[in-house]
Amino acid sequence: MFAKDFILNFDDSNFKDGVYIHSKAPNSDLYELMWTYQKSPENPRPWGINRIPKFLDFVGGLNHWPKNPVVLDLACGLGRFTIASLELGAKFVVSCDGSYTGPKHIHDMVTSANIAANQFEDPTQKFDLANPATFGSKHLAVQVDISRLAECLRPGMFDLVFIHMAIHHLEGYQEALKDMAGLLKEDGILLANYWVPGTMDNITYEMRSIFLNEPRERIRDFFIATGHIKTQAKQDDFNFDSFLDDPEYLSDYASYKEPLQKFSEKYGRAEINQRLHWENMQTPYLHNFSHAEVVRYVQDELGFKVLNKDEGRIYAKRKTPGLLGKLFNN
Repeated sequence: MFAKDFILNFDDSNFKDGVYIHSKAPNSDLYELMWTYQKSPENPRPWGINRIPKFLDFVGGLNHWPKNPVVLDLACGLGRFTIASLELGAKFVVSCDGSYTGPKHIHDMVTSANIAANQFEDPTQKFDLANPATFGSKHLAVQVDISRLAECLRPGMFDLVFIHMAIHHLEGYQEALKDMAGLLKEDGILLANYWVPGTMDNITYEMRSIFLNEPRERIRDFFIATGHIKTQAKQDDFNFDSFLDDPEYLSDYASYKEPLQKFSEKYGRAEINQRLHWENMQTPYLHNFSHAEVVRYVQDELGFKVLNKDEGRIYAKRKTPGLLGKLFNN
C-alpha cells in the first residue's frame, strides 16, 4: 500500500521530511511544545513504556484486535499505539495528528527501526511481535486537522479507526465520529475513549481562566518551575505553600499567585495544586461526554453495533448492509 492509496487529491509535493502535510490544528502550537518536551532527553519518563499492554487494554484485549488490519491512529501524538499496532501485525498504519512533531517522530522511528524495546508489567506475557525493520513500508505519517479529516483521507480504507483520549479535546465528538465512520470498510471497527461526567470538575474549569490565554511557552516554563512537568533537572522540590505565601519565591510568576490563592481559599491548597495540569489548562476544549449519549449516537445515527459495555469507551462495528440496504444505498 502507498500514500496515494489513502490521501484524497494526493500531491507528492506536500511531503515534508516524510510527513504528508494536509492541514494543522488550530491549537497545534500547544502540542508542538508538548510533544517536543515529551520526546526530549529532559523527560524522565521514557517513550512507549508498556505500550502493548496499554494498547490491548484500550482495544479490549487481544481477541478484539482484528487480524492484520489496516489501521488509522488519530491524534497519534508520539505514536506509542501506532508502534504497538505495527508490532501486533497491522498490515498498514496511518498516523494522524494536528501537530507536525508527533507524526515526524513516528516516521523517524519506523524508517530507522530505532524503536525502544517493549516492557511488560507482567513478565509472563508473550507476544509474537513483527520485525521493526518492516515498519517503514507499512506506515504513513500525516499532519491534519481532525475537523478536516474527510477532506484528507479516502473513505472505506480502514479495518480499525481509533482515537485515544483526545476526542474530548475537540469542539464536538459527533462530527469526528461521523468522519471516522466514513473511513471504515464494511465490518470495520470504530474505537474511542473519552471523559465522562465527573472526570473534569468545576475546579479545573475555573482555574482555566488563569492560564487559557497565556503564552504557551510561559505556561510550559511555569509548570516546569513548579514541578508539574517533570524534567531530569527538576522533580519534586516545589513547595506550593511557599509559592503562595512568599512573594520572592518564583517571583517571575507573581501574577499567578493571587488568583491561585483565591481558588485555594475556596477549594483547599492541596486540591488546587493537584489540578495544575498543562494540557487541561490550555487546550481550547475540555469536555465530559455522556456515555449513554455517545452510545445512542453511534448506534442510531451512525448505524454501528456497539460491542462493549464499559463506560467512557466505545468499541463499535460497522454493520454490513443486507441486499436491500445495498440496493437502497446504490
